[in-house]
Amino acid sequence: MQSKYPGKLYFLVGLARAGKSTYVKTWLQNRTPVGVQKIVVCSDEIRLVVNNGNAWCSNTELLVATVAHTMIKSHLLQGREVLFDETNTSLRSLEYIFNIDINAQPIILTTPLDECVRRAHATNQSYLEKPIHRMYRNLLQLQGGGIFHKYNLEDTQHELDEKLIREGIEKVRLKVLYDLEAK
Repeated sequence: MQSKYPGKLYFLVGLARAGKSTYVKTWLQNRTPVGVQKIVVCSDEIRLVVNNGNAWCSNTELLVATVAHTMIKSHLLQGREVLFDETNTSLRSLEYIFNIDINAQPIILTTPLDECVRRAHATNQSYLEKPIHRMYRNLLQLQGGGIFHKYNLEDTQHELDEKLIREGIEKVRLKVLYDLEAK
């Protein structure tokens, strides 16, 4: 299916503290064709603005997502290359992305769970430990054959596998494509 936008959408997939911000810096420095502008839409930056300097508030998450998706669409309409800087580990977030652009390209970071937790503690963000574990379980479900595969909530011994996660994301993309074509 052809994209409805002249721009190109990339999106990060990875645990909190996996190195997404470091990847963004590298992505911005890579060359682009003449006349093509690169833009990063970062949910964390939107959260800080919406939440008056606070990193997260459950009451504003829908607004944050709406602002991010509106910004993405706007930049895509202007022909820009857009990188969506967010964890994107949930089924819902992946469906939202593919509803914006069915041809969006994932960039998957498979930093191990224990390293992400270590980084969270090292940066005085120990409150991220539970969300990191939730994101990890989401990714295990994706790589375990799709959205219906369940893992024991205490299971932290599996390695994240980029190829298997990519296959799980492709299943979500195909489901969204099927739903779009059925309309």
